[in-house]
Amino acid sequence: ASLRASKTAVRCRRIVSVAASSSSSSSSTRTHQPEMCVIVDESNRVVGAATRYETVSKRLLGRGSYVLVFNSAGQLFVSKRSSKKDCYPGCLDVTISGVVNQGEEYADTAARELQEEIGVPATQSSSLLQQLFIFPYKDDVCHVWGCAFRFTWDGPVSFQDAEVEWGKFVGLQELQQQLQREPGQFTPVGRHILGLYFDHMKQEQMRDSQQS
Repeated sequence: ASLRASKTAVRCRRIVSVAASSSSSSSSTRTHQPEMCVIVDESNRVVGAATRYETVSKRLLGRGSYVLVFNSAGQLFVSKRSSKKDCYPGCLDVTISGVVNQGEEYADTAARELQEEIGVPATQSSSLLQQLFIFPYKDDVCHVWGCAFRFTWDGPVSFQDAEVEWGKFVGLQELQQQLQREPGQFTPVGRHILGLYFDHMKQEQMRDSQQS
């Protein structure tokens, strides 16, 4: 079965904030501060910051956090990115991800994106994150030093319209079959991270078997 939108997919639910609506008139008068992204060198050392527009349009080398979200049954959360996204619009994604902003560490960004994209409360997203590995990645769209995390979540999922169109948990076997049939439907960086994750798990299993 395809991972495109289906009746089983978790549909977008608009997040309405009473506080935000009550303050919309006053907030609109305030100067909007551009999102500033961390810029690093080839050794992943911070060398400055740039606006998100500059970082994406000029493909500056920045940092990104990528979260593989599993449920307790071992299924992986797969989502369809909004067509409004500036990177990989409309693609299927196996991670919840975002660029690291100035003043943030990888884990800060991962927790923030879990809250913004699928509605995980900040206290839980911070405490349950498991860091996996840091990796360099580059393609025609993305140039990044990334950090992958694993996160287990069985709670409710809710989306913001600008981030995700739909999403659902999928078994790894079904996901691998879909990746083989239609690899171009998925973000290239997501496919890369999933490959690194499977290699990482094999190494962990080998290490555990040697110690036992």
